[in-house]
Amino acid sequence: MRVPRNNQNNGSPLSSSGIKTSSCERDISVGKSINLAEIAHKRVELDFEGGDLTSDAGALFLREVERQTGIIKAVAECIKDKRDQRYVKQELETLIKQRVIQIGCGYEDANDCNMLRHDPSIKMAADREPISGDALASQPTMSRFENAISRKDLVRIAYALANHFIASYREEPAIVVLDFDDTEDAVHGAQQLSLFNGYYGGYCYQPLHVYEGLSGKLITTILLPWQEDQLQRSGCHFESSCSPASISMERNHYFFPWRLSLLRSCNFKMAG
Repeated sequence: MRVPRNNQNNGSPLSSSGIKTSSCERDISVGKSINLAEIAHKRVELDFEGGDLTSDAGALFLREVERQTGIIKAVAECIKDKRDQRYVKQELETLIKQRVIQIGCGYEDANDCNMLRHDPSIKMAADREPISGDALASQPTMSRFENAISRKDLVRIAYALANHFIASYREEPAIVVLDFDDTEDAVHGAQQLSLFNGYYGGYCYQPLHVYEGLSGKLITTILLPWQEDQLQRSGCHFESSCSPASISMERNHYFFPWRLSLLRSCNFKMAG
């Protein structure tokens, strides 16, 4: 492609401080890229191919968090894989990494897997080669994985989170404050097991989180099954053997037998 001379810039297609110019017409090679005038003896090239790009480079920071904490690996060890291993292409730990990292990047829907399974940064965060590595899980695979997790798996995950909290202390703390707080997770469409919540004015899931009040660390979390009346629900969180309260108290009492525990409970916003 030949670029005609421009009288306003001394005959060069580009002219500014530090850019090499010429008084004659310039030939610019056209192909996968366009070579432009040098800047400070450095090559300048326009590339229209784009390559494999990503707008979610922050996924790599989440990978570093997992590498240091190992929380995803601990969760994966809690889940019993019932799939026929002869046909398995996506390991459990890889599935969890993909799902957690996608949510961390703002992609909550399993449908997003169909697009992001090829994303270089998401693949790298899941320990796969960004270009040559196999694609990650699609939406059907991810949906089957989520639906296959049992109640026993969830209880084991809750214990794993509590154990991770305990392991974060180098020394036994003098006091542990257990803060209980429920959180709205709004849903759109006919989501399985979602219920209408009058306080929030919409359909949602309502996980109950337990935090350590002084440090802000997550101790454990579990999805609330709003199926009983209000009084029974309020009591079951603290009396059930698999409730967040009992799990937190049991773990803390086992590992920190001499410290003082304080419980602070929020007012639950009941569904229905």
